[in-house]
Amino acid sequence: MEETRSGACRTAALVLADNVPPIVTRFDGMWTWDSLPEIEGHVRDLRGVNEAERTRRATEKRNQAKAHVPTSARRGPRG
Repeated sequence: MEETRSGACRTAALVLADNVPPIVTRFDGMWTWDSLPEIEGHVRDLRGVNEAERTRRATEKRNQAKAHVPTSARRGPRG
């Protein structure tokens, strides 16, 4: 931990995740219990955006697959 000119503490952190290589980063401030609801709100917002993007991509993929099915196959079996 190092101190900035203003006296605030700057902390380094090692971030480990399954989908990215290890990252060393710095935090210019720390969260407090008072700021936790705001942070949780941001997390909920990001999860919502990510879910919407996953849904959009799945729909796009499904529509592309339908576009490649021959018209005769879409009509079903002949009766």
